[in-house]
Amino acid sequence: MFRGAFASLFLIFAALPAAAQTQVPSLVLAPLSIEKPELVTRLWRPISEYLEKTAGVVLRIEYSPGFDKVLEDFRAGRIDLAVLGSMPYLALRDSYPKAAPLVFFREPDGQAAMRCTFVAPAEAKLTVKQIMNKKVALSQPLCTCSYFAGEVLLRAAGGTLEQNRYHYLGNHNEIGLAVMRGDFDAGVMRTDAARGFASIGLAVIAETAPFPGFVLVANTATVTPQQQARIRQALLDAAPETRKDWSAYARHGTAPAADADFDALRKVSSGIRGMPAKGNY
Repeated sequence: MFRGAFASLFLIFAALPAAAQTQVPSLVLAPLSIEKPELVTRLWRPISEYLEKTAGVVLRIEYSPGFDKVLEDFRAGRIDLAVLGSMPYLALRDSYPKAAPLVFFREPDGQAAMRCTFVAPAEAKLTVKQIMNKKVALSQPLCTCSYFAGEVLLRAAGGTLEQNRYHYLGNHNEIGLAVMRGDFDAGVMRTDAARGFASIGLAVIAETAPFPGFVLVANTATVTPQQQARIRQALLDAAPETRKDWSAYARHGTAPAADADFDALRKVSSGIRGMPAKGNY
């Protein structure tokens, strides 16, 4: 009887995933806070399952409402891995050198870089030089394609966001909708997000040079070098068929990332750091 019981237990144990057998502690992953909360768990679960199988790490996905909260929890050791835009990454790295970039998530065009745009209704025929005393929609204070990109584009045209009324709406979809409703004269968005509104009359009126794309960042205080290496390689090796059901920000593949990849952006952003935490109206 005992022999049969032990045999049954062995079979049950053998059927468990390797991570479950060894009771590997879970790592907390904070996906992009610009994704809708109700979609985060569903879209990142396939990635979590893939990394458990290929890299031997168990992820616990936690949604945070904004980049400020993600950075705070990361520095406190409550987040082990985070997906960040380039400006949130620079803000984190400036105050917490233990943040290490692992991979960039490629854009739909296959590039590991993104562009930001000023948008307005096509029928308004607005130019970026005319954006003065206008209502401008932005996403989040630390988002790259928000205050920072808007200021870069307006300064190049001889203006500044401070000559306008701007307000943070949280995500890029809300910006596109609000501008097309007429709630705002213009907005700042990711170029790929703006293209999704072209069919309803949203026009790109100015575009930045490429900035580093979304990056997966490891907390080296809590994630071992071995775990970092396995996660990086697993994501680099993921086949298109594997990625097809992943989050839209992760399904187009990855590229290796290093802190030096952000040096050019550091120079551009040196005069535009400390984005306002709130809109001015």
